[in-house]
Amino acid sequence: MPDVLWRRSASGGNMPLDRVHILEDRSLRLENVILDDEGEYSCEADNAVGAISATGTLTIHSPPHLTIRPVPQVVEAPHDASFECKADGRPNPTIFWSIEGNRTLIFPGTTFDRFETSYTQESLTVLTLPKTSKSDNGLVVVCNAVNNVGSVSVRARLTVASQDDRPPPIIILGPSNQTLPVNSAVAMPCKAVGNPMPIISWYLDGNPVVPSERANVTENGTLLIRDLERSTDQGMYTCVASSRSGKSTWSAYLRLDSPTNPNVNFYRAPEPTDFPSAPGKPQIVNASNSSIIISWLPSIKSGASDINGYLIEVFSSDMAKGWTTVPYQVSSTSYTYSPVSPNVSYIFIVRAQNNQGLGIPSLMSDPVKIGRELNHGEDINLSEAQAALSSGRVVNLLEANATDSTSVRLVWEIVNGQYVEGFYIYSRKIHSNGTYRTLTVLHGGGASACTINGLAKFTEYEFFLVPFFKTIQGSPSNSRSTSTLEDVPSAVPGNLEAVLLNTSAVYLKWDP
Repeated sequence: MPDVLWRRSASGGNMPLDRVHILEDRSLRLENVILDDEGEYSCEADNAVGAISATGTLTIHSPPHLTIRPVPQVVEAPHDASFECKADGRPNPTIFWSIEGNRTLIFPGTTFDRFETSYTQESLTVLTLPKTSKSDNGLVVVCNAVNNVGSVSVRARLTVASQDDRPPPIIILGPSNQTLPVNSAVAMPCKAVGNPMPIISWYLDGNPVVPSERANVTENGTLLIRDLERSTDQGMYTCVASSRSGKSTWSAYLRLDSPTNPNVNFYRAPEPTDFPSAPGKPQIVNASNSSIIISWLPSIKSGASDINGYLIEVFSSDMAKGWTTVPYQVSSTSYTYSPVSPNVSYIFIVRAQNNQGLGIPSLMSDPVKIGRELNHGEDINLSEAQAALSSGRVVNLLEANATDSTSVRLVWEIVNGQYVEGFYIYSRKIHSNGTYRTLTVLHGGGASACTINGLAKFTEYEFFLVPFFKTIQGSPSNSRSTSTLEDVPSAVPGNLEAVLLNTSAVYLKWDP
């Protein structure tokens, strides 16, 4: 038996010794392959008579994954809205956009309706909707990436705000009641966010706080006062965060006394870390003409003491007062808000409270508009279908084989068919300008194969399937590529031209 030695080409890196095994038949087994294992591997065999070697190339395929995901956008009409997406995978995935509820695919460099797509120098694909309007509010865009190993899809919602329905600023962290000795210093925070960014103002007992040598407001809204005087500095301080979309306020009382007074318990504001962390984003569980049910995940960190409960704030465009606080504390992580008004949009935030005070707020809930009952059987089915078709793989495209010069037969396997009503089959020429064809196949007959006819001769195509249920579309399948077969020319050569070179030769040229 000859001696056998396996090597990896010098340019490919080191042999992964911890994952390599030589089997009894002298073959090489590489376990738990990674992308870095790709490259050339050589087998060298020798004995007393001579030596021989052979080289093979290992190619690693990996499903697409998004390195940059589209994120929800909130814009003010009529500004443009842009979504960015970038995907990696082996082989390089095909990236395209779609609009939820619409079968049209938007490939980079193409346009659809008012949507435009482009590539940047950083290989980002960007979907732009110029001059947004209120009719675009709630639109969901989907970035898709497919290759022959798998696919990935990520959704992002567009919220188009106007001055009438944008929520007022949210005060993230406000002042706390404090009892301090005279001649000391105080810091009262007022950190706020909003669109547009709010302006912070401070008031003492209803009168504006005027900057002076002792008092000033920092860039982040914190009021700093040194050398406190009881006659001029004690009282109710109110932080006001205001913008074109409204204003929010937060008040706290500052009490001052002699540092030698034994009857006073001095109390300074807690550190920000002493408050609870933000709860999870409120989710709309159900909405009817009489109430809205929301739920949220509890705060991960309770702060310096246990959480006592949660405080809920709500905003709607018909509320002149801006954010309104539910009048009592909620001990659970769900709440039923009522009453509600028809054709009015509601937004919720939640804060956790402990013995030190209120923590920072959650993210704003998605707006929910009351207009019809949402808790119908059809709505439940659509929600379940959306979840089922968007998570995990629903269908595998197994084969794409050319049957003749204009036809390709596809074979697929359904992994999870609970909410599959049918498939949209997409076919496009490789390296095309984004044009494609669509064929609809219903799942009711148990179809698992289909022949695509009318293709161009001797042309490479890419195919993939998109499952659907009623108006809901799921994530694409993996893709398969193949070429239609060769065939006789479909037309005679054109523009035949003869050029006389000399008395015995003619030069002929033509268009194919």
